[in-house]
Amino acid sequence: MWYILQVMTGDEHFIADDLRQRLDKSCYDQIFIPMYEERRKKDGIETIEKKRLFPSYIFVDSHDVMALQFGLQKFRYFKRLLKSADEIRPINEEEENYLKSLMGDDHIVRFSRGFIIGDKVCITEGALSHFIGRIKKIDRHHRQADLDVMICGRATRVKIGLEIVEKYKEEKAKSFLAEVDEDFERFCNERPDLNGYKTVTVTKGVFNGIRGKLMGKDSAEGTYLVLINMFGRDTMVTFGSDELEM
Repeated sequence: MWYILQVMTGDEHFIADDLRQRLDKSCYDQIFIPMYEERRKKDGIETIEKKRLFPSYIFVDSHDVMALQFGLQKFRYFKRLLKSADEIRPINEEEENYLKSLMGDDHIVRFSRGFIIGDKVCITEGALSHFIGRIKKIDRHHRQADLDVMICGRATRVKIGLEIVEKYKEEKAKSFLAEVDEDFERFCNERPDLNGYKTVTVTKGVFNGIRGKLMGKDSAEGTYLVLINMFGRDTMVTFGSDELEM
């Protein structure tokens, strides 16, 4: 179970290292700091940096919170273990599973890429592939997206890496979207792994008439995730239930 330790911003890595060295290992299974990839270009050279997903927070995977609390008493530089309803509790199972899906086993949110067609964000690679509906804001200049993540029942705004390669206006998009739908049967024939997924048709907006494979539902956002093959790549797009014919 994942508990969250609040510390001074900027000291997260120092404190996490110290905890790993001096905290009784029977108190925890893992201590980690969720990170995200940020990519920047300077003088034509792209660099990759890893930044804290939740500044001031250290995550502790523990199955004995009483032993964890006792062990932490000798450390004076942390503020508190986060509480839910005035009680120290782990983040709930849904929140933990969501973060695991977003970060992966190494606790790093990988950089995502995609494009925009009309008012739809289309993701072709990266951690955001299955979480497009939770994007709240996109900063194309800094190659970042704002995402709301639930922690201990509260929405926490975080930044993750996202590059929008191209932005297409609706008129420009209509021609290649027509080709996308023409290739749908061929695409499905070449992908037997998609046979078990339901085919849906978009009924509104610039994607009207386009078919795709229903890959999942985001209950928190009330949206559906649809796989469409564009530019020869798997592309994830979210739609509302009123935009799809099931």
